Amino acid sequence: MKSKKIKIKHRKYNLYNRKKSKGKQALAIILTIVIAAALCVLGFGLGRPLMEYFNGNKQQTTSQTSESTSGSTSDTSSQSTAESTDETSEPAPDVVENTKVHYINSAALKSAATLDRALAAAKSKGCTTVVVTLRESGGTFLYKTAIEGVKDNEELTNALTAKEIFDAVDGAGMNAYARICTLRDHVSGGYIAGIKYITADGYGWLDAAPNNGGKPWLSPFESKTLKYLGEITAELSSAGFEKIILTDTMYPAFHPADYDKYLSHISKLNDSNHRAAVLWRVVSSCQSAAKSNGADVMVEMNMEDITSAEKLGTSAEMANDHTKLSTAELLIVFSSQGKDPYTAAKSFIGQIKATYGNMKYSVVLSKGETERAEKAFLEENITVFYE
Repeated sequence: MKSKKIKIKHRKYNLYNRKKSKGKQALAIILTIVIAAALCVLGFGLGRPLMEYFNGNKQQTTSQTSESTSGSTSDTSSQSTAESTDETSEPAPDVVENTKVHYINSAALKSAATLDRALAAAKSKGCTTVVVTLRESGGTFLYKTAIEGVKDNEELTNALTAKEIFDAVDGAGMNAYARICTLRDHVSGGYIAGIKYITADGYGWLDAAPNNGGKPWLSPFESKTLKYLGEITAELSSAGFEKIILTDTMYPAFHPADYDKYLSHISKLNDSNHRAAVLWRVVSSCQSAAKSNGADVMVEMNMEDITSAEKLGTSAEMANDHTKLSTAELLIVFSSQGKDPYTAAKSFIGQIKATYGNMKYSVVLSKGETERAEKAFLEENITVFYE
């Protein structure tokens, strides 16, 4: 029997090239895109720090090589490295910029020429604000006032008006503060009636016996005194002075005989709360006068007085009223009292905070104080005035 040949058909078939369905093809494309994107992000995230790391090492190596070959190149490289570190490190604590407030000597007020020279000297030292004493302790006017009862007094021979003094400071490109004595005034009572202490029997009161150099003072118990000091403040603030510093806002040292006899007609003269309230009336009168011209006042006190437990008869007697004290700006005359200035200043700052809280104040440093005291105050954002 003849056998039948069977023809075998061969198909091209590859285990590794199966034809994918359209759904699987789409999924593969999506996965490919996602993986590619992830690799790009990862590459960027790791690549940039790595490049900076290697570049940093390269710069450091270059800097070290430069230091061994050239002194000048080393200085430049070190400065560049320091600047780079400052830019990337945390910022230093804020330190108030010193406004350079300086006092002008009263001798400078003799003429326009002497004042201009004094202002030029202050500006050359970086001064931005000057304090001009226009009524010194004792009550003497150092400018030509227009106040009734005082302006025509023959003893006053001042050359410059308050406006002329302010214009000179302003023309020199600096801010102007005026400083005036208030109650330790031994002369104004001779010009204006009703502003000085009068004894119970109608005589002028003195702080000591006449043959012992006794002098009169202005009485804050008199309404005419408040009006008079307000007029002075108004005159100076209207001239342009932006701050009026009040000094000697205090009582004289009364004697037992004053309480019992000579001033016995003054109610509550020995009541500490009442005394403080009366002194604040002086400040309020001056504040109102200053604010009417867009200015303000500062109250000057001595460090020894404001830190003392006993303030009776001192420049800080007003500080017994803590509530009122928080409404005013103080100017405290600082002294390190022979101690390390920086340590003494820090101790003083701590004492003020503990006693009065966040009271607003600036400090005056005398010529004998060093930069270490200044540093302590500037670190606490406290403005420094320089005598």
